[in-house]
Amino acid sequence: MLETLVKRLKDAATITLVVGSALLYPIVGCDKGPTGPDLAGPPRIWHTSVPAFGSYDDLKGKVAGVEPSGHRVSTYIYVGGQWWMKPYWDRPLTAISENGEWTTDITTGGIDQKATAINSYLVTSGYVPVSHVLPDTADALVLAMCSSER
Repeated sequence: MLETLVKRLKDAATITLVVGSALLYPIVGCDKGPTGPDLAGPPRIWHTSVPAFGSYDDLKGKVAGVEPSGHRVSTYIYVGGQWWMKPYWDRPLTAISENGEWTTDITTGGIDQKATAINSYLVTSGYVPVSHVLPDTADALVLAMCSSER
């Protein structure tokens, strides 16, 4: 069963890992999830619109399983050989609307439009991100993660 799961994850274009009760729940496809507010189930996050490589469009996503007002999204892009916090190093967290939707500007400088990977993390509002260091999914303040490649 584990081998089948690993094969499915390797075949998927994107992978989301939801962390809850020290277990990892894989969800294939960051663009999948409920269409309305959803507080049931484990905390989860996904990308609903990933800008094409070279685009200056915003990244859009959604969360579920949490009360949006008490949580934020921490997004990193991989470009130029390292991970960068988005939208800005001094404002690294994105607010979540009441319906669970969120939007992050991932092209705020340099060659951001050439990022090849985008990671978004559902975190508690007290989480403090560290520049160039991806959040630790074992941290109690980091509830879920979604990754997209382009």
